[in-house]
Amino acid sequence: MQNPFDAWSAPSSSRRSSDIPPSIYGALPYTDVPAVPGITTFHFACLNPSIINSVILGPDNCPKFHVVTEPSMPGYTILKAVDGGNIGMIQWKPDDSQVEIRGVMRKRAARDFLILSDDHRYRVMRIGGMDYIWTSEQGSTCMYLGGDVSSKVFAKVTRYQSCFRLAMAAEAISAGLLPSAIIAVILLQSGKAY
Repeated sequence: MQNPFDAWSAPSSSRRSSDIPPSIYGALPYTDVPAVPGITTFHFACLNPSIINSVILGPDNCPKFHVVTEPSMPGYTILKAVDGGNIGMIQWKPDDSQVEIRGVMRKRAARDFLILSDDHRYRVMRIGGMDYIWTSEQGSTCMYLGGDVSSKVFAKVTRYQSCFRLAMAAEAISAGLLPSAIIAVILLQSGKAY
């Protein structure tokens, strides 16, 4: 019987050495998304059973964050760095969930973090005195800079069969929006009322 993984090192392999290596984490998916200049892609994978228990893979296909909801504390979802440090927290409560992002914002109501518009067509995320709009478009959820949906997309979330893909513009990441965007994605895709 031939080992199917031997093909990776075989000279006749069509895989180039500059390609992203396949995941070494077993059940984690190998994401073969072509790189787009100025965009960094993350994948919420190993949904167990949903996004509130998942692993966030970086563009190198290695874990960067963990989203953890312990069975012993089901009312709390914690965003952890790969080194185990806490980055953010969602405290799930009926009609009054709370959100906190270390170094970005103190604990506040999730409904004040993602404010639903009067017409229910989008949500406004307020971070560092700036507003960012989250709105649904063609099967994805996109984040734009304050009220101008004709501006550049800062983040785009797309659902796939076994994962969510978060594509973020370099400007959004350098502005420190990654933790806030991840918490927003968890809230928006959790299926929970907040």
